[in-house]
Amino acid sequence: MADTFASNTQTSVLIPDLFNGDPISPDVPNLMDVVPDWIKKHPPTNACAIADKFLSTIKGHYQSIQVNN
Repeated sequence: MADTFASNTQTSVLIPDLFNGDPISPDVPNLMDVVPDWIKKHPPTNACAIADKFLSTIKGHYQSIQVNN
């Protein structure tokens, strides 16, 4: 989706790795079997720290930054 948006808008689209390279596989037959343990490994406080570091790192490289949620 980010690549499509970047292509359509002719902009750079950067997305932080909020899950430290540990996404949930879309092939898991029953998602609810893995979500509770996965969430324990990726609490919101970790994602916020990653996002803060990501934004502070890229701020000096671009004229403007737009953040969407």
